[in-house]
Amino acid sequence: AFVACGLGVSQIGFVCTAFGVSDAVCSLVFGPLIKLFGRMPLFVFGAVNNMLMIITLMAMVPETY
Repeated sequence: AFVACGLGVSQIGFVCTAFGVSDAVCSLVFGPLIKLFGRMPLFVFGAVNNMLMIITLMAMVPETY
């Protein structure tokens, strides 16, 4: 709903592609970071990041174009 309402149905493919690319890049980046810092600090970082994203999406009011 955030993509279709906010950007339009025509942008769903672009958003899915951006998600896939960012997922691949994060996999390459966080692999070595786990060896450097360990799992728990990265889990905490991910949990805090997830909470911030949820708060942002709950506060966002989609605009239609």
